[in-house]
Amino acid sequence: MATFVLLHGGWSGGWVWNEVARILRRAGHEVATPTLTGYGERTHLLRQDVTFSTLVDDVLGVLHYGEFTDVVLVAHSLNGPLGQAVAAHAPQQVARLVLLDAVMIEDGQRTVDAFDSAFTAGIQAWVDAAGQGWFVPRIEPEAGSIDDREARGRHTAMPWLPYLEPVSLPPVTLPRTYVLCTEKSGSPEDTAILAAARRAREAGWTVQDLASGHVPMWTSPAALAELLEAQVTSA
Repeated sequence: MATFVLLHGGWSGGWVWNEVARILRRAGHEVATPTLTGYGERTHLLRQDVTFSTLVDDVLGVLHYGEFTDVVLVAHSLNGPLGQAVAAHAPQQVARLVLLDAVMIEDGQRTVDAFDSAFTAGIQAWVDAAGQGWFVPRIEPEAGSIDDREARGRHTAMPWLPYLEPVSLPPVTLPRTYVLCTEKSGSPEDTAILAAARRAREAGWTVQDLASGHVPMWTSPAALAELLEAQVTSA
């Protein structure tokens, strides 16, 4: 059996993984779904001094205090670079890194560098206008959408400044998989994700497609859990 540590994306929390975690646990795996500082049920910790290192330490703490080894670390969406950083900082504990429809960066880049500069400027303008210059306000899903039905009001504001920090990414040799959700709408986020998948393939990662929208934890939890379990046998 394996140990999975599942990292959520923007505006979210560990709760987004609930159904996938249930499936994996029923199969006998150990699963941790940490919520990062300032997100989800930890939204009361949203402060201007939350840094990228804060988020890295969140996950390293889970690995340390859980005494986890041979971890399959999965990072979704905006927090792909966080998964990259944790894998680089804890090579003795992380056995495989999986980026799930996530952005990806190179050593010294910022998370926002994965996106088109005009898109990032638009988010910054929103942050300046409604987030005091340092947090991203909570999103309101379209009524009746899958996000609306599944989130049920649980989206929160999120820290912004960590994603403006350059990230140190020492080389790693562990197995790496990129999972590309194939149902795309042509959004700026999709453009960044497709670019990440291309870079992963060029860098020799295993790249796998998943017939799903951007949040397969909601739309295809069983298929996602099966794909994640397959990473154990291929590690």
